[in-house]
Amino acid sequence: MKSDFEIVIIGLGYVGLGLAIEFGKTNSTLGIDTNKNRVLALKRFQDQNGEINKTQIKSATKLKLDYVLKPNPTQKRYYIITVPTPVDEFKNPDLSFLLKASEDVGNSLQKGDTVIYESTTYPTCTRDFCIPILEKVSHLTIDIDFGVGFCPERVNPGQNSKPLKDIVRVISASNTTTLNQIKKLYLSIGQVSHKVSSFEVAEMSKLAENSQRDLNISFVNEIALICDKLEIKTKEVLDAAQTKWNFHNYTPGLVGGHCISVDPYYLIYKSESIGYFPKVIGAGREVNEHMPAFIAAKCVKLMIQKNIPIKGSKALILGVTFKENCSDTRNSKVFNLINELKDYGLKTQIYDPYTEGGFPDISQFEAIICAVSHEEFKTLDFSKRKKDSILFDIKGVLKNILIDSSL
Repeated sequence: MKSDFEIVIIGLGYVGLGLAIEFGKTNSTLGIDTNKNRVLALKRFQDQNGEINKTQIKSATKLKLDYVLKPNPTQKRYYIITVPTPVDEFKNPDLSFLLKASEDVGNSLQKGDTVIYESTTYPTCTRDFCIPILEKVSHLTIDIDFGVGFCPERVNPGQNSKPLKDIVRVISASNTTTLNQIKKLYLSIGQVSHKVSSFEVAEMSKLAENSQRDLNISFVNEIALICDKLEIKTKEVLDAAQTKWNFHNYTPGLVGGHCISVDPYYLIYKSESIGYFPKVIGAGREVNEHMPAFIAAKCVKLMIQKNIPIKGSKALILGVTFKENCSDTRNSKVFNLINELKDYGLKTQIYDPYTEGGFPDISQFEAIICAVSHEEFKTLDFSKRKKDSILFDIKGVLKNILIDSSL
């Protein structure tokens, strides 16, 4: 017997796939991704991103997968859009994926359907950008023929990610009936909702969450820059500071990925469009964007102090993903670090257990830089490294006795 409705997830990345699996355990669910190879791999129960295992995919017995969205005239649909929202080369919002997803949904949209946006975006985007596309393509009218919600995703990729049922869902909608339906929908997979009064409140709340984290990390990064000038250890400073009960503990390092290093630019973009030019948010971004150059320069300085030639020396980069215990390399600032090192004349090689091959012979490298704090790195044997070499541990995860320096 068919369900009263079908759930359609648009975009099967780290957000959409997990959502599709949870809904697909109990309800008729269709997962759509325009990457044909991605869809074919998932049909073989393989997640190329390494976030979801075969058993989890198989548990979604009511989930179907496709790379083309087609109308379903026999069932009401909830469309949930979870496509990427990156920035372009000028750090402005790139809404091309959101545009395409909205057009695709508009072509299949029917009376009685609901469209939910989970993709992070700036305040007013759902109302002024997404909804007009849906109405234009579908020839339907919002709140008469279909409802819309904006309910930002809060998934944390990596091994330490929380189950969806443990994440409070912020929800907003175009009308009260749709809002209550969305609350019931997410509750069906165990998610408690926090209702807000408008799309703009929900959109802004998501940007506030990630921009706050970006700023917190930029603060400790700036502390690290000052400590470097003072020739004192940042970790010792932060360890002392966190003995106070209300000190917020963050670790300095590279800030990349498709959320924390992107979302502040969405907030800056929207703020400037309404005549306000943020000072703190932009300054935090500037500090974090500077870190790859600072780390490269610090490593080169350490090599010079040990009389190690720079040009032609080999550097081993441990970790290339944008965060620890995760296989995602999108917008990883490790690549920026590598480019900075190459500009000094260093030759680089990457080892990452989540993306690259086996651990190389470390005796051939003049510099070893632990760029990402994967758990696997804590047990690596560095005893056979070159006598004339440096070991730089960006986030301080290795044994202190081994390292030459860290942030």
